Amino acid sequence: MPEILEEEIAAFMTPEPYPLAENPTAAKKFDVNWKRFQDHAEAQEAVLVLDAGGEIQALTPEARRLLDYRPEQPITPSFFAHVHARGLYRVMRDVAEMTFHGRQEASWMVQLRTGQGGWRWVHATVSNQLDQPAGVIFIHLKNVGA
Repeated sequence: MPEILEEEIAAFMTPEPYPLAENPTAAKKFDVNWKRFQDHAEAQEAVLVLDAGGEIQALTPEARRLLDYRPEQPITPSFFAHVHARGLYRVMRDVAEMTFHGRQEASWMVQLRTGQGGWRWVHATVSNQLDQPAGVIFIHLKNVGA
């Protein structure tokens, strides 16, 4: 991962850098669209950034808070590991359609696993940017639970 990108991720995501993307190619692609991610982080939006395989490349501090993950707590890289079994088929199908067929948007009401081991209902709005230079999928999360 390029040194400057690692510093930027550390500054906007956590006090300690937590490398989610070890792949230099993915880091370069992500760097192209870094400004957009910064805008989400500064706006205190809960956003996850996925690659085409569903691996979490980055997440905003607000996403960590929403999912009850402490800044130093590691996060399982596979997004699908965080999705409750009842919604997993739909989520995987939509991400596959984005990856292989260019689907641009999706929306889910789904339970995601929290850092404490429980489940939280969220509304996820998904935007496919795989055809853009960044080559990522943005997932905006909004808490709908009590």
